Amino acid sequence: MQPIKFVGDKEEINLLEKIVDYVKIKTANNNPIHKYDHAVRVTGLSLWLAENYEVNYLVLQTAALMHDIWYLKAENHEIESAKIAREYLKKLENFPKHLINKVCNAIIAHRFNNSSKKPETIEEKILFDADKLDVLGAIGLARLFKYNPEKEIYCIEDPFAKHRELDEKRYDLDHMLKKAFSIKEKLFLPEAKEEAENRMG
Repeated sequence: MQPIKFVGDKEEINLLEKIVDYVKIKTANNNPIHKYDHAVRVTGLSLWLAENYEVNYLVLQTAALMHDIWYLKAENHEIESAKIAREYLKKLENFPKHLINKVCNAIIAHRFNNSSKKPETIEEKILFDADKLDVLGAIGLARLFKYNPEKEIYCIEDPFAKHRELDEKRYDLDHMLKKAFSIKEKLFLPEAKEEAENRMG
């Protein structure tokens, strides 16, 4: 796996490298599609999306690395990840304490739905979009099939759910129809929307 090309001064990059070591250990027991490789891709996408914006790169990169640091189950994983990140960053020597809340807020907001924190800062919006983009394209498709190998690929009688309700817990294709194909409309940044369209093309 290619190393991440971090943005920052020498001290910030040193901090990020320590965070990488911690994330590798903490995500080892996560479900198969939310391990360190996912954090690497999301961090890379975040840096790419950030190119046209004024961002705090230490906040963005830290949040991207740690956004799924706890993912034993989907429910409340953003809350648990933020708690773990907060405890670690409080103890990490030289990490700016005034940035910890910003990092944790971005982690919580990356899983925005109707009942959770909506991304507001540019760092929160970038992380949200980057995380969603990793669902799309070839790697996203591979992740889908890896998530629950016990699911059926599609309903043989009605593959595209023209005469039935979607059942994403049973069929992979239903999950794609319900979630992946609606992602573009949820994204915040125009660059992310364009990339989503390219990945779905």
